[in-house]
Amino acid sequence: MTLTLLFARHGETHHNVLRRLSTAPPGPPLNATGRLQAEQLAERVTGPVDALYSSGMTRAVETARIVGTPRGLTVHVDHDLRELSAGELDGGTDDATFDRLGRVWDSWVVDGDLETRVAAGGETGAEVLKRFGEALRRIGAAGHSRVLVIAHGGVIQLGLPALCTNLAADHGRRTPLPNCETAEVVVEDGRMRCVSWGGVPVGAKAVGR
Repeated sequence: MTLTLLFARHGETHHNVLRRLSTAPPGPPLNATGRLQAEQLAERVTGPVDALYSSGMTRAVETARIVGTPRGLTVHVDHDLRELSAGELDGGTDDATFDRLGRVWDSWVVDGDLETRVAAGGETGAEVLKRFGEALRRIGAAGHSRVLVIAHGGVIQLGLPALCTNLAADHGRRTPLPNCETAEVVVEDGRMRCVSWGGVPVGAKAVGR
């Protein structure tokens, strides 16, 4: 049986506009632009959708409800889809905060050191991937054929390249998903393959895999 997973990043919040690192639950709600983006996402998602899953963070649940309501879909919350935790860096807006975060990302996806911790109180890459993978296994075990998953830029951009056979580990680092953009993944015989990322088709095999 083939499972299609359509991942979408949540809509814009005022923290996105302020460039404020926001990783602690529940987080801010969508702003007016974010609600419009979610409405547009609802229009772009065509074809049947069997189920709708979301992170439990406010911005993701709100996006999911806007997308799911016209289809009569219930939002299934899975807290393991939440954004990666930046610990004591959370709330930062300065260049030093994002420089530190960028170095951690490079450690994870370029150097392959998933045990690097974002900051005190934050997660390692390995911890993020473990819970993200567990959430996807639960979704896969539910017997759906096409599922929409509303989550966050960080967890999608780290998780999918790590799990998809045709994405390089640094794919998400190089091509981050804007708010309400999507990545489509097909799961077949236990293997995950990315079909499109940000609306752009993805090739069959990643360099280095």
